[in-house]
Amino acid sequence: MLSLGVVIGSFLLHEIYDLDVWWHIPIGKTIVANLHVPSVDDFSRAGQGRPYHDSHWLFQIALALVYSWGGWVGVEAFTVLVWALILGVCFWSIRRHLPLVPASILVFLAAMTCAERFLPRPEIVTCLMVVLFYHLLAREGEVPHVLRTAAILGCLQVIWTNCH
Repeated sequence: MLSLGVVIGSFLLHEIYDLDVWWHIPIGKTIVANLHVPSVDDFSRAGQGRPYHDSHWLFQIALALVYSWGGWVGVEAFTVLVWALILGVCFWSIRRHLPLVPASILVFLAAMTCAERFLPRPEIVTCLMVVLFYHLLAREGEVPHVLRTAAILGCLQVIWTNCH
């Protein structure tokens, strides 16, 4: 199990080469500084002054705060933490149905399939929400927990909608 974590972790740590991160951090900083989501594009020359709809604002705030606290190391650590959570919930869900070794192999294959997406992009929130939704819905069945699960899913949906 430890070796699986080390192998997957080695794939998670790599150069941040995605150009969108250079867009997300300044917009997140602007949102934090002004306490509102911009409605006019002041971030690109081609769109200068035009209406701007930002559907990633919550992710941009999170990324800007992480960057202000830890710089690029913080951004990479944030990405690794989110993917560790994604793969951990994935593993936990698979373990309900399979023994340790097959579950580990499936999580390893899932991680290798996703390796190209190990970037600080809003879509990591989508990956996280998909596994959280599955995990919560697959465990449901006990009537007393239906309302609590529905409330949790509603809160997660609000976060998801404003991140990606």
